[in-house]
Amino acid sequence: MMIEQQVRDKLMSAIEATRPHPLRHYHVCYWQGDIRCLPSHHTTRCHPVFFTVAGQVLARGLSPRQLWALTHRILHICRMTGLELDGLRGDREAAAWNRHELEEEIVR
Repeated sequence: MMIEQQVRDKLMSAIEATRPHPLRHYHVCYWQGDIRCLPSHHTTRCHPVFFTVAGQVLARGLSPRQLWALTHRILHICRMTGLELDGLRGDREAAAWNRHELEEEIVR
């Protein structure tokens, strides 16, 4: 799937750009319109976080299974919320429906 590959490429680029320190904690998040891998406490502003991990794990590299799971988590969150990544458009209609369904479940 083309979008899956694009998300995986964005994810890998974000992690590679971080140069993680083994003793710090990082998270993969949606920050300033794209996927980023940043120190866990880079801001106090609320923003979508996909994954939090120790720097030593990032320094070692994600396994193929971890990379697959994280890619699909990002895709799922984008579909559920309508979140748009740079160069990738979310499905706003499906996201609105999903939000409506979730709100109804919470009210019940």
